[in-house]
Amino acid sequence: MKKAIVSTMALILVALTGCSQTATTLPSVETAKIGTMIGTVSEIMAPEKYPDAKISRFNDYVDESAALMAGKVDYAIMDYASAKNYLKNNDQVVILPDPLTEEVTAMALNKENTELNQKINTVLNRFLSDGTMDEIIAHWFPETGEDYEIIDVPKNTSGPVLNVAVTALTEPRCFVKDGKITGMNVELMDRIAFELGMRTEYQDMDFAAMIDSLQSGKSDVIAAMYNTPERAQRVEFTKGYFPNPQVFVVKKDRLEEADNAK
Repeated sequence: MKKAIVSTMALILVALTGCSQTATTLPSVETAKIGTMIGTVSEIMAPEKYPDAKISRFNDYVDESAALMAGKVDYAIMDYASAKNYLKNNDQVVILPDPLTEEVTAMALNKENTELNQKINTVLNRFLSDGTMDEIIAHWFPETGEDYEIIDVPKNTSGPVLNVAVTALTEPRCFVKDGKITGMNVELMDRIAFELGMRTEYQDMDFAAMIDSLQSGKSDVIAAMYNTPERAQRVEFTKGYFPNPQVFVVKKDRLEEADNAK
């Protein structure tokens, strides 16, 4: 799986580099208006890296994207997978070429649930080593650029419940389709639950509420979260399973205006 993560990150970097011809003309971000999502790595990183910028915080990427299109922010920070999907549905925006981080998504677990955590880690580590995770990533993020494929996976209809905290506004990792929560993270959790003889129930919530939900016992696992030192003091993390750096998204007309001003 380590090779697959390196390969996936390489593909992301190639895709980002493809944007560089236009993105390099964007004016400096140092004093611009920057959008971030509450509770994410970008909310902490942006003011530290750009202390003179005006930082706006949003509950989700939908609100952040709307602010970008309305001109309320000049730059929107998103994870690459969400940004790529946003571009697929909006030809007025572009991803800037250089990733801001090099994070790999992991799961977050309640430190007190040692037995359950061990079981989840055992299955996930097997998926990382036997090619199952590679298979999951491949049909949600095809290298050919085609649309993702939703496949049926076996699920238990009885047994103990695995309560999974998600934010269902990050297509194709987690989103609602035909009234049901689906996506790459959901498929992974369903597969793990099946192996454990459990059935999944998904709790859609704001990202900022997830750790509190986990610590209170309402949730058993957070399906996707970056491992940071601050968070690791409160929750236990699995191994990383999906490389997904933070990137800048900007409107194309901002780039065109910068070109014309030269």
